[in-house]
Amino acid sequence: MSHGDALVRKVLEALARSVDAKALEREIAALAPPPPPPPPAPPVWREERPTEPRIVGTALAGGVVSRLVLADILDEAILGARAGDKAFPLRGFLSQLGSSLDGDAGLALASGLNFYFRAEMDEEVRMRVGIEVSRVFYRFMDARPKEDAVPARHLVAPLLATVMNGELERVKLESVDHQVVFDSSAHERDAAADPSNATVRAPRTFLARVFSTGAIRVKAQVIT
Repeated sequence: MSHGDALVRKVLEALARSVDAKALEREIAALAPPPPPPPPAPPVWREERPTEPRIVGTALAGGVVSRLVLADILDEAILGARAGDKAFPLRGFLSQLGSSLDGDAGLALASGLNFYFRAEMDEEVRMRVGIEVSRVFYRFMDARPKEDAVPARHLVAPLLATVMNGELERVKLESVDHQVVFDSSAHERDAAADPSNATVRAPRTFLARVFSTGAIRVKAQVIT
């Protein structure tokens, strides 16, 4: 080692002894560039729980059900009928329909009735729709439990036809529940009927009659 190198080493050692080592480390660290930021944490996967539908609230649902059973259309004499009143079987039927909307038969009948009463259409079309609605009505009534005898079908059918006639002018709908003998002038056998039997076992549709002349416009389909 040269004399110069030895001198430099001694100077450095003297400086090291005279300087606060920790303070020197802090100063040197301050001169260094800041470290890069840490990378973002990877997203954590969480299973999404399906939220409950909130489209229809209780009040709205109640209003829809009320409309489905025609509560905003029918007369108060029907909606407020009591036991013994002529319209009471129809009120009982509507109550039963309202409690059956969760089934296909009940919903189909309620939808058909609402289409009949609410949609704008020509009277000929409305009459045809009414015939098909009566077909759904009989299916709905026949699908009830056997022990459910109130309201009886033969009591409800003529009342329902009368209410539906409020939307017609030139024709009217009639039930044939009271007719027990097959009459080719008023009846047409359903595909499931026995062609050799003359006894009407059950109606399948209303008939349509021209109001002014009494002529039958559309025969009622029946099961014999």
